Amino acid sequence: VQEKAIQEATANAKSNNIKNCQFMAASAEAIFKSPPKIKLEGFEDQRVQDFPRDKTVVVLDPPRKGCSEEFLKQLYEYSPQRVVYMSCGPNTQARDAKGIVEIGGYEITSIQPYDLFP
Repeated sequence: VQEKAIQEATANAKSNNIKNCQFMAASAEAIFKSPPKIKLEGFEDQRVQDFPRDKTVVVLDPPRKGCSEEFLKQLYEYSPQRVVYMSCGPNTQARDAKGIVEIGGYEITSIQPYDLFP
């Protein structure tokens, strides 16, 4: 994740008075192992892997090559309540979704294609 995207997302949350989220730049492969410290008030000593799985949603927006096997393995082990997957690479999204369903045990409840480059 680019630092500029973090700054923009943080500013957007602030302008919409959203206070229960934090955006962080980190390698996807490190997010569950050694993520940056959380700066959100009241959560300073927590790490992503400490979040309650039954209340956590992981939003994925990988590069065109899709998610790495290392990241997906950690995602399956962490097993959040919900996974939201956005993609500009439908082939790799289909590949990753297959694993998310078959290995991760998730169910696809909605798919919404959208052409970002008409």
